[in-house]
Amino acid sequence: MSNMSLLVVFGLASFVGAATWLLWCGFDTTYYLDADGNRQGPYRTWQVVGCGITYLALTAAGAYYFFSRAAPTHPCVCPRNGFRLLAHLDSPSRHLK
Repeated sequence: MSNMSLLVVFGLASFVGAATWLLWCGFDTTYYLDADGNRQGPYRTWQVVGCGITYLALTAAGAYYFFSRAAPTHPCVCPRNGFRLLAHLDSPSRHLK
């Protein structure tokens, strides 16, 4: 792969990671009380499970597609960059209240 192709792969994979975060966890900002009256949140179990399954499926699909190319590990590493960036930027605003 050329350097430009690798740059496109890095950018696309990082975008996929960021989009996964936004679609599953980026919209929920409220805490809730469970049956025992304990404060929980801001994410529900179904959000975290759905986000994890989507993240793993997209990363596996990217790795499978690029496996025969020169840089098979890049799609596996890059979604993490976008995902972690948005999760990191979003977390202080929710947890320091």
